[in-house]
Amino acid sequence: MSAFFAFISFVSLIFLIGGLIKPELFIRWGEKRNRKEVLKYFGSALIISFILSIISISGSPSKAEDYKYPYHFVDSKDQLSGKGKWKDTMDLYYCTEPIDLAQLKEFCKYKRDKFSSEGTYYLVIFDEKENAVFPKDLLGAGFALEEGVSKHIKAHYTYRKWNGYSKLSYSEGGKLREEKF
Repeated sequence: MSAFFAFISFVSLIFLIGGLIKPELFIRWGEKRNRKEVLKYFGSALIISFILSIISISGSPSKAEDYKYPYHFVDSKDQLSGKGKWKDTMDLYYCTEPIDLAQLKEFCKYKRDKFSSEGTYYLVIFDEKENAVFPKDLLGAGFALEEGVSKHIKAHYTYRKWNGYSKLSYSEGGKLREEKF
């Protein structure tokens, strides 16, 4: 949808510029065919379509990069750590499909590279959207102590930017596996 509004913005800009040069070529209705009318119609169309293209880009609750992965964004939460020096972030996703390990690693690396804080990044993938909840203690990502929550976690990724620690835990065949990368 944003591409449509961007296209309308572009066409409006061309008509606005052309209409300011030769109004009678671009205004084919009404008695007044002057620059003021060109500004009124095409300037308004340009401003409105530009605003709508920005809204349609940023208005989606899902993150744009998620569309190539089967993981659906649910929510994100930040918490200050290190005596307020950096921000820890936890992103919650859900996935109803079986986990493809190669794709999961690629997704974790992508999210790791996008993480800009010096703190810790947690990515948690649940089996269903309604099961995706934050732990009571974000800093410890303490799902293990919370009854009934851990059985719904398909994967849990931790990345500490300040020391490079990177670990992926995932469920495969009913067994918990861990990999550092």
